This record gives sequence, C-alpha cells and structure tokens, in this order.
Amino acid sequence: MTDISLHHITLDTGHVRQSPRSEVSDAAVTLVRQQIEEALAGMSPEIQPGYVLRVSAADGGMVATVATSALGPLCTLTVASDARLSRALWDMLEADAPPPEPPWCAVRLYPALEADLDAALWLGDFSRVAAWAWLESPNG
Repeated sequence: MTDISLHHITLDTGHVRQSPRSEVSDAAVTLVRQQIEEALAGMSPEIQPGYVLRVSAADGGMVATVATSALGPLCTLTVASDARLSRALWDMLEADAPPPEPPWCAVRLYPALEADLDAALWLGDFSRVAAWAWLESPNG
C-alpha cells in the first residue's frame, strides 16, 4: 500500500513539504480530532497548556486558529480536502502562488508568534496532525 501524503505549506516562509500520513500517529490524530470536534461545537479546547483551538468548517475545508489569551492568535491553518473548495480557501489566504493539488494544509503565521518561540517548535507538527485529523473525519 502506498502511503498517502498532503502538501504542507507555510505561507509566510515559503516552506513546502510533503507530509505522509505515516509520520503522524493514530493516537495523535484521534486526540486532535476530538479537539477539533469540541471547537466545532463552540468550545475552545486547550491543545497545550495556555493554547486554545478555534475551528470553522466549510464543505470539506477547515480553518483553524491556535491562540493564547496573552498574545492572541499565533497561526491559522487551513485544510482543503478536494479541488472543489481548494481555490476558495486558497484565495482566502491571500497567497500569491497557485494552490497545490489537494489535499493540502496551508499555515499563516502571525506576528505574535515571534514572542512565543516555544510554540513555534510544536506548531508545525500540530498543524500536520490537525490536517490529517480533519481529512479523516466525517467533516473532511
């Protein structure tokens, strides 16, 4: 069986990589899927101490923001599961280049992240897990 992957793009740095499903554990995907479901239900689940997740969904796409009460939003990650919604989500991100083939996860970093470099160490991994959790959920 071929390991499926998604395009993982950090828009502010231009970093692009393939993220194979095999690099994230089933346990992490299950945990983050639960956090996404809680956020969709109007809660703000804590994904790390002091860090909350806010999520909105649109026909197979997800827009999620990681924030702290002290600094506000640190990043927004957007996931497109198919071509039908890919262009609209990409345009919302105001990205200069054309969107990659879905599935993809694009991350927009905010200036507040400069004041929280510890979060920068784990947000990349979290965004990949969140993307796979979304893609494997009934919503994705």
